[in-house]
Amino acid sequence: MTQLIVPAKSWAVLAITAVLDVLAMITSEQLATWFQLGTLLGICAVAFLNQINASKSLKVAAKTAEVTDKIHTLSNSSMQAQLRIVWLQAKRIAEMTKAKVDIDIASEAEKAYLDHQAKQAVVDSGDTGHTGN
Repeated sequence: MTQLIVPAKSWAVLAITAVLDVLAMITSEQLATWFQLGTLLGICAVAFLNQINASKSLKVAAKTAEVTDKIHTLSNSSMQAQLRIVWLQAKRIAEMTKAKVDIDIASEAEKAYLDHQAKQAVVDSGDTGHTGN
């Protein structure tokens, strides 16, 4: 099979000439119909691409929510550990000094730790008191 080698500019000229020849053969009504079909295809393509993007956005949002939940769980766990350490340290100091101020601090530290535990238990149970919306 013999291949015809034509410079790129010649291909462009041939393509433009072919389009102009076709345009010369069709009526204005046919041209308007083709224009409407082209517009409709363009609108359909945009709608299709929007659906693809929406689908991807939903997947990204779901993954983001999953990661956020894991980070929240980790930070709550770390907070609980820190509150417990502070409470135990304050309690130890209060036992050693027997000073009222140290006992008050230990009491407040215990209260903060127990309050965090209670709030975390509600979150862990899934009953946050919200009714939706």
